[in-house]
Parts: sequence; C-alpha cells; structure tokens
Amino acid sequence: MTTTQWIEEELDTVNFKDARLDARSKTILLDLYNSPQSTLYGSSADEANAKGVYRFQANEKTTSKEIHQAHRQASITRLKSHSVVLGVNDTTELDFTTQSQKEGVGYLHTKNQQGFLLHPMLLLTPEKVPLGTVDVNMWSRKESDFGKKAQRASLPIEEKESYRWIRAYRELADIQSQCPNTQLISVSDAESDIYELFSETQTLENAPHVLLRAHHNRSLENEVQKLWPYMETATPSFPVEMVVPRKGKQSSRTAQVQVSYSAIELKAPATKEGNSIPCYAVYIREINPPDGIEPLSWMLLTTSKVTKAKHALKIIRWYAARWQIEIFFKILKTSCKILSDQTHKNGHFEINLAFKLIVAWRIFYATMTARETPEASCELLFSPEEWKALWCHDYQTAQTPQSPPSIEEIVRMLARLGGYKQSSKNMLPGPLVLAKGFAILPAITSMFCIMTKQQHCPSFAV
Repeated sequence: MTTTQWIEEELDTVNFKDARLDARSKTILLDLYNSPQSTLYGSSADEANAKGVYRFQANEKTTSKEIHQAHRQASITRLKSHSVVLGVNDTTELDFTTQSQKEGVGYLHTKNQQGFLLHPMLLLTPEKVPLGTVDVNMWSRKESDFGKKAQRASLPIEEKESYRWIRAYRELADIQSQCPNTQLISVSDAESDIYELFSETQTLENAPHVLLRAHHNRSLENEVQKLWPYMETATPSFPVEMVVPRKGKQSSRTAQVQVSYSAIELKAPATKEGNSIPCYAVYIREINPPDGIEPLSWMLLTTSKVTKAKHALKIIRWYAARWQIEIFFKILKTSCKILSDQTHKNGHFEINLAFKLIVAWRIFYATMTARETPEASCELLFSPEEWKALWCHDYQTAQTPQSPPSIEEIVRMLARLGGYKQSSKNMLPGPLVLAKGFAILPAITSMFCIMTKQQHCPSFAV
C-alpha cells in the first residue's frame, strides 16, 4: 500500500464542505508523516505548502473534530474484521510550562506547571496491534480550582474530571452498537475504579465489557469480608508464570504468580444510591519476588465472564495490553514531538494535535503489524518504490528482488536507517527507532526514483 493510499483511506470521510480544504488536510498529513518530528509548518514540502498550512489552520471551516471523526470512522472500519477489540483509555499531561503565550492552558500538578490533559481511547486487538484512536478528550484546569480537591468530591460525576471514564465508555458503547459482530472491552487503570462506570454497564443493552484494575477495597454483597480479604482465600486458584516488562532501570523478568478468580457483587458505596453490580475478580499475586523488587499484585475487575482458568488468563492478557497506550503517548511526545508545538492559538494547536495523533498511530501500527505478521508481504505497509529504495540502500546494490520481501525484513531495514543495532536475533525494533527511519525514508525513496527514472511524487490535488 502506498503512503497516499493509506492517507486517502484514513481521511476518506473528512468533510470541511470545501474540496480544497479536504485535499489540503491529506497533503498536511502526508508531509507530517514524512517528517513526524516536525511542526505542520516545518514538515511542508515547500513554501507554497507552508502557506497552505497557515490558511488551513486559519479557515473557520476547519476544526480538529472533523479530523478526529474521519480517523474514528477509519478505525471502526478496521475493527469490524476482528472478533474482540480492546478500548484502552488513559490520561496524559501535555506540559507547556515554558510557552507562556499558549492559549487555553491550565495548571497541572502545581500552579507553575501549565498545559493540557489529554484522554484518548486507543483501539487494540488482543495481540496489541493498534487500530486507531477514538474519543480524543482534551481539557485544561482553571486556576481558580487549584487546591479545591476536597470540595470537588461532593460534585455530581458530570462535573468531575473522573467523568472522562464515563464519556470514553459511552463512546465505546456507541461503536459497539455499530459493530454487533465484534466484542468491545473497555480497559483502564486503577484511576477508573468508580462506581458510576460499573453502573453504566447495567443501563445499556449489549454493553461493552469493562476491565479495570481495582483501587478501592470495596464491600461485597452477601459477604462479611471486603474485596481484598475475600480474594486472598478465593478459589479456584492456580500458579502461572508471567513476564514482567522492563520498568525504568529494572530489567524484564519472569515472575511466579498465583491467580485466583471468583464471581462477586460490588455493593454501591454508602454515599451513593444504586444496586449492587455483578462482576468477576481476578487476583494476581507474585510468589517469592527477588530481593528489593516490589512484588507484582493486580486486582482486576471485569464484567466479562470468568468461570474457568482459561478465562482468567485471557483477562490477564487483555489487561497487560493496557501498557500499549503508554507506548503510544511516548511516540506522540518523543517521535512526533507534540510538546515542541509552538502554536499559540488554541484551535490551531488542536488541529496540529489531531494530525499528530494519526501519525503516531500509524508509526505504532507499522511496528506492531511487523511483529504480529512478520512473514506477510511488505507491500501491506510500503509502496514498491519505498521497499526497493530500502533494499538498495541497505544492501548497497542496484538489484532488487523480483517479489516483495517480508514485512519483518523491510522493517528491520527501516529501523537501521534510524540507528537500530540488532544485538540478538529475537530483538525487534521499537516504534521510536522506526519513527526516525520513517523521517529518512522519503529522501532515499525520492533519490531511488530519480536514479531509476521512476515517477514517485505522492500528492493530493489542492
């Protein structure tokens, strides 16, 4: 698939009610994909395109919402071919403390830290291949609200920041209604452990399942003990090995854990009205962790059925995919350099962010597709000119294969452009080094086309 083809598909439904703006949005995405670390202006292929970016941002018809909606629709199209899709959602900070002229920012941890809070939902296959982002929610805090956390506790859920979890779940429920043949699962961390989210699952027919890590030691219906003490002695229980990913300076390791699971009913908090919520708990505890290492301990709550050991293992695998959104945030900030955005006008920044989110997704998608289907044809992700240029550059030859190589082989060549050093056969390139390769690829592809007298000038009529 050529670059212009996937961009055409991604923004197929974009509609600014002006064909020139629709085409310009695709040109902007193309230029930004070819230079993900640049600004929208800096990534422009020439001065005319740079002026086009300014006119696009300033036009009253262009909004970030339309870009998000087009990507959302393309993501839904992708997920329909899967039987199960995870909707992983989380919040990250966009810190613009050093940009005093940026409009719309609010405080973060302190009054001196200024920026936005971003809460997207990343759609993933259970094999961790990202399908796109939906429900991109960005907001800022008012300085007048600083230090009033205790007062906010009495507010209705709709007026709290925690409402973002409800909003994301309702977005997933809307997608579920459009995709009856795909089971959607909302996956989130301990911050989302609020009663209202569980209650939401009881109000919708064919509602998406919820899977989250528990934070509160909740009371259980028909039980004297609370959640943690109850699950300490719950049966069935069985041992299993789990790979704990690298964290900071701690290397990846294999942990011996005990897994318990049980059907439970969560009581409504004493301060809230509501019925008890039937669900399932899966409790993972590490046995004999290494000295100086905090033992692995997850208390997972889900509305997805867990009546067998294989169900519990599936839930653990699904929750482990939650880490992918952290990688996605890292791509957005490190490879796409969203925090280097110098746009002052709030609406303009939101447009920039919308494009950068699509580019970050595509880099991540290429990374995980290469891992999931390494033997597939590289033309699933690369045009003939792109993979041939990589081949000739990597092997320092003018001869190319008669048939396309595998995705894995070409992705490794792309990674080597970005500085990838393969220390072992099983070591796979990550998204950050691939992003560097993607930034160099257009130049060597252009030179390849010049030297072989092929026409390769991807563009959209503006």
